[in-house]
Amino acid sequence: MKVKVAVLSNAGEVLESTRVGLRVLKRTGEVFGHRINIEELDATCESTEIECTKSDAVVIGHGNIADESIENLKKRLRTFAKIVPQNVAGASNSSICDIGRRVERICSGIDVSEVEKCAGESIVKTRINEKLIPDGKPSAFVNVGSSGIDIHGSTGDSIRDSIISSIMMLRCTLDMKEEAQKLENILAAAIENGVPDSALAVEVIRGLN
Repeated sequence: MKVKVAVLSNAGEVLESTRVGLRVLKRTGEVFGHRINIEELDATCESTEIECTKSDAVVIGHGNIADESIENLKKRLRTFAKIVPQNVAGASNSSICDIGRRVERICSGIDVSEVEKCAGESIVKTRINEKLIPDGKPSAFVNVGSSGIDIHGSTGDSIRDSIISSIMMLRCTLDMKEEAQKLENILAAAIENGVPDSALAVEVIRGLN
């Protein structure tokens, strides 16, 4: 399978943690015989929206998810919900509203556990291995667009969060369930073994190989 991922930069700047997470994503694809092409784009350029619509997924590469250019792009791509990974042990199994069912239809690989509203935005919680988010407050997320283009990112410079975003992209956007599960299992094992954030990518890639 051939996949194109657009990475939004701020005047050419992309967080190193984002680059590391994308290297893990690319290597995961290679292990399973996929070609994942990654293209960096300036979020402020007018041509970026067109290039995003030609992509299978979009990544916020510079860390500022509240940037005005990002918010405008999300509106133009008609995003309607934000997905965050949720600790499996903390899932409440609350009733799924229309937004949750709509997300499940668009993201065939997702397991929605709960939907809530926050500041007027629909927050969809999806199950993920609890070892990945021991504090219960993950910052990795994906905004789901009705156009089929999903925007992935995180609020900090954590390599763990960047790899979680790659897992979410594989599972929710690209419908690569087996690939996502293998990456999730390897990351969870590394975290359980006490591997520090700075060494997670090396350990995960070793596990993939």
